[in-house]
Amino acid sequence: MALPDYVISWLKECDSTDRVELYLISSRVFDKLHEHGASQEEIDRIFRSLAPLQFHECHAGASPWGCFFAPMMAAAEGRNEFPNLALLNSENVDEWACLAESLNQPYIKARFADAVWELGKRLGSTRKDIYRFGRVASESYLEVAARPGSTPLEILNAAPRSIQLAMQLGAGDLVDRGYEFLMQYADSVDQAHIGLWGVPFDRLLGLNGLSDAQRDRILERHAQRFEATVASGDIFRMEVVGPSFAKYFYDRQQYQRAKEITFAYGEEILNGSASLDASLATHHIQGVLEAYRRVGLKEETDRVRLLLEEKGKGVLDGMKSQRVELKLNLDAIDSAIAEMIDVSNPLVALYRLASNCAPHPERLEAEFEAATEGLLYHRLIPVSIIGDDGLTVTTIGTYDQDKEGRLVMELARDMNLKTTFFLSGLEEWKKKFELGGIPDTPSLFDSLLIPPDRVTLFREGLLAFEQEDYVKCIHVLVFQVENSLRELLRILDRPVSKSTDDGNQPKNMNDVLHDPVVKDALDPKLWSFLKVLYTDNRGMNLRNLVAHGVAPAGAFNRVNAALVVQSVVFLALIRDEAMYVAREQAEGFPAVPKPAEENVEAAGDVPEKDERDILVVSVSPVV
Repeated sequence: MALPDYVISWLKECDSTDRVELYLISSRVFDKLHEHGASQEEIDRIFRSLAPLQFHECHAGASPWGCFFAPMMAAAEGRNEFPNLALLNSENVDEWACLAESLNQPYIKARFADAVWELGKRLGSTRKDIYRFGRVASESYLEVAARPGSTPLEILNAAPRSIQLAMQLGAGDLVDRGYEFLMQYADSVDQAHIGLWGVPFDRLLGLNGLSDAQRDRILERHAQRFEATVASGDIFRMEVVGPSFAKYFYDRQQYQRAKEITFAYGEEILNGSASLDASLATHHIQGVLEAYRRVGLKEETDRVRLLLEEKGKGVLDGMKSQRVELKLNLDAIDSAIAEMIDVSNPLVALYRLASNCAPHPERLEAEFEAATEGLLYHRLIPVSIIGDDGLTVTTIGTYDQDKEGRLVMELARDMNLKTTFFLSGLEEWKKKFELGGIPDTPSLFDSLLIPPDRVTLFREGLLAFEQEDYVKCIHVLVFQVENSLRELLRILDRPVSKSTDDGNQPKNMNDVLHDPVVKDALDPKLWSFLKVLYTDNRGMNLRNLVAHGVAPAGAFNRVNAALVVQSVVFLALIRDEAMYVAREQAEGFPAVPKPAEENVEAAGDVPEKDERDILVVSVSPVV
């Protein structure tokens, strides 16, 4: 069905316009259709005919359609893609062909002709002139790029596509015209504009169809520009152009050339970093270190690492601390703690206290997601975690790029805060049950994850906590927790060792926690707690810092020791006898931590089963 004449007339209004924005044309047509009184069905049909105006261009080949064009919105979370390729057919292809022939504005003409060439056969068209539209598109794109006043963005998009189409068509004359235009344009731009003079290297070298002479010319010009960039001493520009230039040769097994390029820009970056403050210098030096390592500059890598470690010593001195005050209702907190431990069994009370003083990952994610909507910081700025040596441990992307990393950071923050309530609750728990400390808890060590020969070690670690010997507490208990997790592997019929170059060795805590069977068996709340506390370098990473001897003296503090004790309490509840959960509407903590939800009692104390749900902390019969 042909497009209405009035729609075609709206499109032809752009014929005398030098520059157009395709999305604005679609928006204007949509508004006019509403003014015209068109039904939604008619609007949908017309916009299927105008779909090429809403296609995205995919120069990097990442389209879900496997071609140059891609949908404006990909299918996700139950939403259909838009435009939806499945709703287009050969009749739409014929309409695109008519528009490509009747419209004069080169960018619009190119887009419709390109759609005929790129998608015609895929949509079932039997037209015999599809090749002709490929050439029309190539010529029109080149016209867009070459006309006076074209913006750099228009040139960088239109000229490479023109050349790509010409190569697909085998049109050598068009390839040569487009190539010569783009090379002359790249030669004409200022040295500072890397994104402009680098376009032949970035967009053309990957195309099949260039002659050896054309390829050599691109590489020669790019090498000249690269050398000028290095001579300028501009660190940012060297970091932009250098790695990709070296990678080109490395990927083609020209390793010596890759090393020469990397060394050339790397040494200049090191020289420039000498005058920068420690934080900026370590950032740039780290990049050089990784670049040298990638291309196999072994001796240079060691030299740069020594320089990095030396420069890192000044990073912490230049950092500023930030203090945040929280106003809490202490009376309400005391009331919530009293309710948590208001059961007859001290072990159950201890578990309820530990559980309610730990973050609930799903709830925290929902709250953080809602809060992040208004926080540009999380949406725009990545975060680097700096170790005590002043060097970057890891970098966490923006919330949209690295949602998991941001949530791990938030879980760690919440754990540190809520553990202060756990510590306060422990004192009340001791008073209520007239116990000297956690080691005195009846049946605490009757857990499937605490073998009899380990009870003494657990007891020693917990006694150290009560005696405020946090160095001993953490050193003893962290590795007993690790051993308990290997016991969990045995219970789940999973191997407890792994192969290495030297033979076999026990799986470490990270190995265990990332075993899919273990992850499925543990409650998400417990799994997240253990991962963030012990093995994730975006969180506290306590196990790894202690195991490698790099934890500073300040890390062996009361809060970290309490977190370790919490983890012991959680694992101690994995036992033969089942435990049960009461779903009560408790007030819990005001504001922070969140209200208590799960309250545990021993099996012998539960009422009728229909009033309680089973808490999955028992490995027998189920984990």
